[in-house]
Order: sequence, then structure tokens, then C-alpha cells
Amino acid sequence: MGKIVIEVPDELQSRWEQLAKESGQSLEEFIVSELSKRCPPTVSPPTEIEDQREFVKAILRQAGLIEEFTEEEKRQYQSLSREERKRLAEKAGRGKPASEIILEERGER
Repeated sequence: MGKIVIEVPDELQSRWEQLAKESGQSLEEFIVSELSKRCPPTVSPPTEIEDQREFVKAILRQAGLIEEFTEEEKRQYQSLSREERKRLAEKAGRGKPASEIILEERGER
């Protein structure tokens, strides 16, 4: 294991010591844990497409750049069926502006 020596302001060191104590860790464990959250492990990406997607999602999630939908959001935003996508693609392929298609889809309100 490597060793790094850095100087930090006293206030920062005190804050880290407090946070480490609150989390039940030593100062070293706390700092390593926090730094690990910022630096995803360097692992070769998998070869299967689905595994690659999960690999990328895990890295983005770990970096705080992706968030999963809640169950309520999943229910609210259902994917379109294959038939519905086909119908909309045919409609869009007729050369109308998207704004007109949207207004037609909304119907009278």
C-alpha cells in the first residue's frame, strides 16, 4: 500500500476527524473511503454489451452523475409499445412539423 503525506488546514483536519468519529472510522479509513468515492477502480470494461451498460452506469452512479428512478417515477414514465412507436414514426415521416404532430396527439383540450 502506498503512502501520501499532505498538509491541510487545521480546520479541515478537525472537521475530518469529527466526521471520521461520527462514522466510526479512523481518520485514515475515513479519508481513504471518501477519496475512493471520487476515483472509481480501474477495471477493464466487460465485453458483453449489457455488461458494458451496467459497468458504465456503475461508474456514473459512483461519481454521483446518475440517479435511479424511484418506483413512482418508473410507473409514471412507461416505455412506448412497439406498435405505438411504429405509429408515431409513420406519423412523423409524413413531413409535418413536430409541433403540429404534438398538437394532434394532445387532441382538443
